[in-house]
Amino acid sequence: MEDTNLYDIVVVGCGAAGSAAVEAARMQAPEASILFVGEEDRPAYKRTKISKAIASGFERTEFSLQEESWYAINNIDTAFGFRVTAVDADAHTLTFVSQPEERIATTVTWRKLVLATGAAPVLPPLPQALRLTSLHSHDIARTEELRSRVTALSEPVVAIVGDGILGVEVGEQLSKLGATVHIIGKGQYPLEPYLNEAAGTEIAAVLVHNGITIHRPVQPLRYSLQDQRDKRPIRIEAGDGSEICRVDTLVFCMGFRPRTEVAVLAGLDTGAAIRVDGQLHTSNPDIYACGDCAEHPAGRVTHLWRDAQRQGEIAGRNAAWAVATMGGTPSSGRLESDQTSEQEYMYQPFRLKCEVFDRYFFSICRPAPAAKQAELTP
Repeated sequence: MEDTNLYDIVVVGCGAAGSAAVEAARMQAPEASILFVGEEDRPAYKRTKISKAIASGFERTEFSLQEESWYAINNIDTAFGFRVTAVDADAHTLTFVSQPEERIATTVTWRKLVLATGAAPVLPPLPQALRLTSLHSHDIARTEELRSRVTALSEPVVAIVGDGILGVEVGEQLSKLGATVHIIGKGQYPLEPYLNEAAGTEIAAVLVHNGITIHRPVQPLRYSLQDQRDKRPIRIEAGDGSEICRVDTLVFCMGFRPRTEVAVLAGLDTGAAIRVDGQLHTSNPDIYACGDCAEHPAGRVTHLWRDAQRQGEIAGRNAAWAVATMGGTPSSGRLESDQTSEQEYMYQPFRLKCEVFDRYFFSICRPAPAAKQAELTP
């Protein structure tokens, strides 16, 4: 790859939104030159699958959204395992370096840029020694490390901080691996933003029935690393100083924060995430943002996989349409649709599902009004 390569469209971020953007752009503009950049060392995959398959294990590309050969067949250049280090929005250039050595730097020029950088796990302030030993389950590499660590122990005891869908699924899977599991929650019941009290109480009962201990301590939590010769060297305390548990493995599932680092490099307007308009333009009309890294009008940031995928489709189509109508771009001037303008993104709720210990919980992510809720609650 030459440093001076010019691409019609560059997509940064190898998740649901980025993958959908690449696919939609290729479908919309069959002749456009496209580059797909991602930090992980593998093709885009369905991230929501990994927390459901810790006990059974999985192959390297088992959850890939496309076969690796698909990109070559569709004339899409890829740079998997690369991190973006510089963006010049005026010159329309982008520089990325290889991971983890960061020795190979490549600079490309783009006509339209799509940011689908997703979100990063939220971690609390921790002592350095404890930070190095703590884990999360947001990506395949960390999940593989978590599985290896637990299976290497004869009697693993794990604390999972967070009782959202990820914490509940990871807890169930580690329990199936033979670990003693503590889930430390903050609200009244698991998945509180998505389930009503009846369903939340039921899922808590299912977890407890299967040997998982649920804690709802006084916040904030305190973490310390005791003598590492101890069998359970990690001590977790409640805000009132009482001990919650001692464990050998600590996993954080506390939610996610939108990744805005690349947007900041590009000088884009950011708030809770990268601010976008109805067509998913950022403050720079040649740069789009979609998925978990995008903040929509009225401050909405969505964190559901299917919505990220839908946003990626719209951003990819809009970028392809914009390139084709720019003029002076013969390689990408043909469109496969009769689209006459950029598409509008309109928010709609998507369902959320959670299956633990053979029980299935489902949310349409649209809370019922209080009066109606009283009728629905048994």
